[in-house]
Amino acid sequence: MLPRSKVFVILLILFTLLMSGCRLIIPATPEVSTPRPTLEPVASPTLPPTPLETADDDISSLAATTPHAGAAPGQLASLVDLTAEGFSSLPAASWESTEASSGMYNLPVNLDGIPNNQVASGLTFSQRRSLADNGFTVIHSQENQFSDIRERVSKLHGQPYFLTTDAAFHAFHLNYDELLRALEKEELYPRLLNITQAVLDEILSYLPLVEDSPVEEETGLAASYMSVALKLLDPESEINPLFAENVNEQLDQIMDGAGIAKSNLFPEFQDDYSAYIPTGHYAGDEVLENYFRAMTWFGRVHFKIRDADSDFVPSRVPLIITLALRHAQLEDRSAAEEWADVNDVVNFLVGSSDDAGPVEYSTMMDQVYGEMATVVSLLDDYLWRNFLVISQSLPPPKINTTFVDSLQDLEMEVGWRFLGQRFNTDSYVMQNLVFDHVGTPERPRLLPSGLDVMAALGSSAALDALNESGESNYANYHEQLREMTSALKSLDEPEWLSTASNAWLYTFLPQLDVKSDPYPGYMQVPAWAHKDLNSALGSWAEFKHDTILYSKMPETAAGGGPPASGPAPGYVEANPLVFYRLSYLAQAVVDGLTQRGMQGADDTQAPDLESLLADMQNLGDRLFELGDIASKEIQGIPLEEHDFLTIQRPLGAIEERALYSQSISQHGVGKPLKMPPVPVISAVAGGGESILQVGTGLVDRIYVIVPIKGELQIAQGGVFSYYEFPQAREDRLTDRNWQLLLASDPPQLPSWSHNLLLPDGHPRDVLAFRPGDIYILTRAGGNLNLRQEPSRSAPAIRKLQEGEYLKIIGGPVQVDGFTWWEFLVDINSENPVQGWAVENSDWYERAWGQ
Repeated sequence: MLPRSKVFVILLILFTLLMSGCRLIIPATPEVSTPRPTLEPVASPTLPPTPLETADDDISSLAATTPHAGAAPGQLASLVDLTAEGFSSLPAASWESTEASSGMYNLPVNLDGIPNNQVASGLTFSQRRSLADNGFTVIHSQENQFSDIRERVSKLHGQPYFLTTDAAFHAFHLNYDELLRALEKEELYPRLLNITQAVLDEILSYLPLVEDSPVEEETGLAASYMSVALKLLDPESEINPLFAENVNEQLDQIMDGAGIAKSNLFPEFQDDYSAYIPTGHYAGDEVLENYFRAMTWFGRVHFKIRDADSDFVPSRVPLIITLALRHAQLEDRSAAEEWADVNDVVNFLVGSSDDAGPVEYSTMMDQVYGEMATVVSLLDDYLWRNFLVISQSLPPPKINTTFVDSLQDLEMEVGWRFLGQRFNTDSYVMQNLVFDHVGTPERPRLLPSGLDVMAALGSSAALDALNESGESNYANYHEQLREMTSALKSLDEPEWLSTASNAWLYTFLPQLDVKSDPYPGYMQVPAWAHKDLNSALGSWAEFKHDTILYSKMPETAAGGGPPASGPAPGYVEANPLVFYRLSYLAQAVVDGLTQRGMQGADDTQAPDLESLLADMQNLGDRLFELGDIASKEIQGIPLEEHDFLTIQRPLGAIEERALYSQSISQHGVGKPLKMPPVPVISAVAGGGESILQVGTGLVDRIYVIVPIKGELQIAQGGVFSYYEFPQAREDRLTDRNWQLLLASDPPQLPSWSHNLLLPDGHPRDVLAFRPGDIYILTRAGGNLNLRQEPSRSAPAIRKLQEGEYLKIIGGPVQVDGFTWWEFLVDINSENPVQGWAVENSDWYERAWGQ
């Protein structure tokens, strides 16, 4: 049997052949395993490639790489080039079908001719006109869950459901966030705790060796630095009395979270202490809150190597910590190997550190002090000066987090971090679109926008919104945006797939592409570009929420029961590339973590990491199936009942578990699980006393005219609502606070949202009557006459009672001013009865199973 990854690639090749005629691109061979890193000596450091260039991915050891190398170890396996241009050469035969079945209907549409047009009766005149003119419209309905819309529209009322890319993005976020939470609790937290304790113990053993020497104070600072981290990870841990006062002062500063201030422990370092306030999935969980603060400490505290100040003297503290990391031992391996595993996983998921760290210092230490260096070796001033000379070859960071007065001053911000926060592409874009790259001292652009990222990724709707809002009216904005757009366009597929975070951004490209033939007509109208923009921004807000701990936040300079109906008709947003790329990303995350030995602990309660990896793999399979369905729609291939069943199924294990528990709880079994709230929020950039918060709100409803079984119908689905706004640093919001704010005093939607949302309007539930479906008679329908013929004058066969099951087997027929359906009653008996009854939505309830 072929390995799963190879089957996946073969299927993608076949899809590319289908979508592009004879065009075939051979993918790179997937990397099977990643060697375990160790701190071994290597050659002298060299300058790395820029973050927007491909970097060497061979880091078989911690030191076996150029300093600040910039790429994740073991890049994600290459994906077949699934670009929108592949659609341009679809075989003509694919479109030799009727307009209704192919989706290529003409706009505008006469809504009166659509059989289920009653579902749009709650819309305003402007919204109905938009639906007719554009083939779709969106209302600000603010519903709790994507699944709520599917359950209500499709299962309860039998109407067509429109499965959006938004719903798929959200399902990936839910499963990724839960997987990351389990990974951190079961693997990364205990490993980091062991590393910290071992390194601290090693440093404490150095104190007698450096007593009364120039290195004594710095060794004490190194011990204090690791003691702060240990106390953050485990508040019950004991701290050496020699350092307790300084450590506790620093801990108080961290726990206060008061904003920008100089560090109590390292006065030359300025930090934003509001960044230590746990947000995202870390808030409310004691272990994860401890992990969040410790990782933030390791990721943000910056030991500078050079400075514009002529009196600046670099510290040996990071050299001492690196030496201790190399020598410290755990029970069955070295602390360095354990550190390498943690670093490797974060590299894979998010990206490499934007600053130098133990890898780079280990390399230079071997070159200057030799492979057998000890803490006594560090007393040699001549060798220390040589070390400083060599360290000048280290490149500066690409993303500012240190509150420099000018971004040009980043050249002087070269430094060391124990587990530095990571370079990521979208943060790099935002960094280059604020002051002092954009704007003037008199009118600086202090905060970026999510629109900047989407415009750089190619969204014309984002650029229009930036122009409309005046955000592009800063000096040098358009020049910088062109530079960023060009940089992103130059990335090839292996670069996009070098980390899970980049691969997530890669899914936005087909979402934001301008749509032309053979996409359906509703996707080609200008208004759809705003829907695509909203979808990408919503997913991006979830992406930033999930990776908030590890990503650098750029700073502006100067800051089986009864009968049930079959699946209702459905339709998948006809953008197969988004679903395929999300499917690939899900599988790559599973493969990458599994290859790195991240299987979780054996004694944790379900759902544990191992089961969540299986859930993510299953979600990848499901997303691939949805991509196949979207591909069928593009080609005009009619969907079958099993396709409708796939569309109606819960999207991901989290939703599946919640809906199942809610179902069985109705029969007195267990307590119902709640779906995680959709609204989430995170801080993505800072400027002065403010930060930029981006978040998702509740779910809005989209109405789309789609071809189903040879006729046009109105399908309904869910889309993100997206918010961004400045917030005082000390008031940064947690998810819970954001959800309360939305309920009590929601902020204004972005100004560009008027291009997507028309005011007012409300969803209206309309029960679909469809041959083959099964219904339950309600109390209002009790004593309804079942007649021999569709007429009030026809003889009554019998009275129908509340709770009886009926199956439609014929109709509809219009007689006596009523719509009549032929029903089969006593479905499970040996002698079922059939007859006719009048349609009335209040008298029937769709039986759909639970």
